[in-house]
Amino acid sequence: LVDQTYRNLMRDSFSTYTRGAIDAQMAFKSIYDAHTPNYSVAFPSYGRFGSELQAAARTIAVRNQLGLKRSTIFIELGGWDDHNQNRTVTLDRLKQVSQGLYAFQKALQQEGLEDEVVTFVSSDFGRKLPGNGRGSDHAWGGNTMVMGEPVDGGKVYGTFPDLTLGGDD
Repeated sequence: LVDQTYRNLMRDSFSTYTRGAIDAQMAFKSIYDAHTPNYSVAFPSYGRFGSELQAAARTIAVRNQLGLKRSTIFIELGGWDDHNQNRTVTLDRLKQVSQGLYAFQKALQQEGLEDEVVTFVSSDFGRKLPGNGRGSDHAWGGNTMVMGEPVDGGKVYGTFPDLTLGGDD
């Protein structure tokens, strides 16, 4: 279907752009598959988060061959919204984030790319401090973390809120 020429302009344009996307994907896959690093640190194996971080590291490693100068790669880790088992769910997800980001940074170092990548982690999700009997409810704010060799780290910007229940914050 994508190799045909159509008299209808919309069909022909759709066919042309679809063929281009398929060709680009095949070129990407060829370059990506040829780069088979043996990272010295294991990525988390539960869920997709670790494998997506590993794929990001591999993609960044072949970015010049792909003709990429600046790229943004989005990886999502969901499953935080559990009103019944907040502590268990949060600790599990934080463990995934910690292990995954550690492995990602180590992979970048192994690729010699640690000076060229900034990792940005953000959440707009927060929890109230008081419990609701089963966990806690949604609150405001979230957390942001920036890491990587180019980052002037070790600093916390902003102010910590007063955690007094019923307080101003």
